[in-house]
Amino acid sequence: ADNPYIPEGFSYVGGEAKKGYTISDESGNEYVWIPCADGIITRDRLLNAEYEETSDSASELVNSVAKYYGFYIARYESSAYDTGSGLVASTREGEIPWTDVTYLDAVTASKVSAEYFGYEEDIKTNIINSYAWDTTLAWLNKTSGDNTYSSSINHGNYGGTIKPTGGTTQDQVNNICDMSGNVREWTSEIYKGKQTTKKKSSSKKNNTGTAELSRVVRGGSASLSKTASGYTAYDENSSEAYWGFRMIMYKM
Repeated sequence: ADNPYIPEGFSYVGGEAKKGYTISDESGNEYVWIPCADGIITRDRLLNAEYEETSDSASELVNSVAKYYGFYIARYESSAYDTGSGLVASTREGEIPWTDVTYLDAVTASKVSAEYFGYEEDIKTNIINSYAWDTTLAWLNKTSGDNTYSSSINHGNYGGTIKPTGGTTQDQVNNICDMSGNVREWTSEIYKGKQTTKKKSSSKKNNTGTAELSRVVRGGSASLSKTASGYTAYDENSSEAYWGFRMIMYKM
């Protein structure tokens, strides 16, 4: 956990392994190491039957952390990188966050990021899952000097206007930016209870032709003062001007 691996093509940017070790690829995509000293990650709603985590990234991440004692979280909320033939997710400073994006499109954009930017075959990028989000918040509470970070509204950008990534000074904690506010962020976590939130889409099918699932959106946004640990469920094929997403990166 104290000796993070650096994937080929990445370079060290700054920070310590225990408090914000940051690396960057040649295109300026930055990731921060989340150490897991015992090789175990968990999630807050592990025993809550109304929520489940069945994504490929979750099982892959659990196995990866067991071997490498940590993982990388995107330093910034995802922005859209134009490849000339489509969009992939990036994590770069000073970019406008990618919003009005469905969970399904965010997943696709996250998965292809590693391939487009030329990472090693055993390095994967994916949309953040509940294990990664909850583990990161627990680590920030423990190491940042503010043990109430995840439950406080004193950090995020809730001012009404979305700022470029990394643009909110008070929400830069252990080199990770904007987990409290700016835009709310899709995760792969599934909510199986009764849908009580407002639907943003009238469709009852997703783009694979199967019934839509409700996915958990985390944190607050420029339009909503909600803590980093806050969560709400929405249909995975819905979108909103203040919703975005964040990636994780891990080694297989």
